[in-house]
Amino acid sequence: PELLVNGSFEFPVVPANTALPIAPASWSWESAVGFVFRGSPAPIWPLAQSGQQYADIGNTYDHRLRQNFTIPHRARFSLSWYD
Repeated sequence: PELLVNGSFEFPVVPANTALPIAPASWSWESAVGFVFRGSPAPIWPLAQSGQQYADIGNTYDHRLRQNFTIPHRARFSLSWYD
């Protein structure tokens, strides 16, 4: 089962080659609001590692994105992030 809901940040859908200052669905910003990117609004930003969109958490500690989830039974899980 997938623990992280909307892990590739596909919702809400952002228009092509745009960055919007929103929180991905089922996530929340604990700090300054970052951006959700779709495509590349300018050459300095990369494309998504997976899916069509990604959340930009910035280059400083100012941006903190969180999602709460519950593991209903005992198991071994691996969480990974792309940087």
